[in-house]
Amino acid sequence: MSIITVAPAVPNRILLLFASLLESESGEDKVRFEAAITPPPLRKRGKDEEDRRTSLFSSPMREARNLGLIEERGEKYFARAGIVSAGKKSAPLEDQFRQYLRQVLFDAARAKEADQSDFAPALTWLLMQNPLSPMPFGDAPQIRMKSQIGDLTEAMSVTNINTFQNLVYWARYLGFATLVGSTRGRFVVADPIEAILAVLPQIFADQNELRLHAFMAGLVAHYPVFEGGSFRQFVEEAALPGFGRDSDQRLSISTSLALVRLEHSGVIALTTKSDADVMILDLGGEAPRRISHISLVRAS
Repeated sequence: MSIITVAPAVPNRILLLFASLLESESGEDKVRFEAAITPPPLRKRGKDEEDRRTSLFSSPMREARNLGLIEERGEKYFARAGIVSAGKKSAPLEDQFRQYLRQVLFDAARAKEADQSDFAPALTWLLMQNPLSPMPFGDAPQIRMKSQIGDLTEAMSVTNINTFQNLVYWARYLGFATLVGSTRGRFVVADPIEAILAVLPQIFADQNELRLHAFMAGLVAHYPVFEGGSFRQFVEEAALPGFGRDSDQRLSISTSLALVRLEHSGVIALTTKSDADVMILDLGGEAPRRISHISLVRAS
């Protein structure tokens, strides 16, 4: 089980459980807490509704416990201490919640301990998709995945529409994807701009300019799903001909477009200096750009 394979374990439900328990230092009685957190229409239930009610509470609760957000002591639930800090200078609760999830999900050892080893490789595959050709949200992706990564498909747990959509929900929540709608339906766009924005201050630290190679190394330290990261290398090694990058110096379209959009919004500047190593931004239908340096213009 994982946040991909457990349909009710979507971000807002897990956040609700965690945030509700944060309010109680002495914990909450299990039975009373389940009754309080269960949607009112399901509290008075018939026999046929028992499984649904149980799943809507127990599945997100199990994943919240696996992720280390909630502890069970005797007959009570507690929010795990030390995950969020309070005070005027503290980041909003949801920002701290996201940061904690990133620390767990993108660390191979912690993800394995939390039974979430399938998430980062599946997200990597999603980021390798062409955002200029969005994927239908309502289509199962197995045929596409099989043609791109072959046997690795089975290890990613994205086996049907439900698991694919859960992957998308989490990717969007963590800042790696966007859902867009049209008269033809809803579509998934690999779009990591929000995830990159969240870590720009840490990557640049006290510097205003970095070589693009150094910037990507800093980005990968936070998110090994980007080019050069351990999860990206894992998926790229399994990629079938025609899928993935044709050079280590070439960034994917999703990464390239995210950087260009940040440049257009005035957050960063992308430049090319003579006699400096360059990386190639793949912009899809446009001519690629050769970039050597990146500057932080303003913090988000």
